[in-house]
Amino acid sequence: MAKKNDAQHFGFPEKYNKHLKASTFKDDANTMSDEELEKVIFECEKTIKEIEKAKDSDEKLKQATDLVKDLGAGYRNSIAFETAKIKYSLHMLETRGKI
Repeated sequence: MAKKNDAQHFGFPEKYNKHLKASTFKDDANTMSDEELEKVIFECEKTIKEIEKAKDSDEKLKQATDLVKDLGAGYRNSIAFETAKIKYSLHMLETRGKI
């Protein structure tokens, strides 16, 4: 079943539609031929590849990502430990026939 917002956009998901609101792309695409749409797809894929390559070589971004991972490790480990305790407690209750 389509979400309410999807129905407003004729089945096109809102999570993508919101990125196109400030552009005329949808109006332009509505008048394009199949070949023109295929060219758009190819050009977009090419651009995405170039952006991903630039992102992968961005040392400042890598350092920031590593810092976030390091700073968040304690929190993630603590949450994982508490989650494991919950799961084991549920397992024990299940083996005792309590759930």
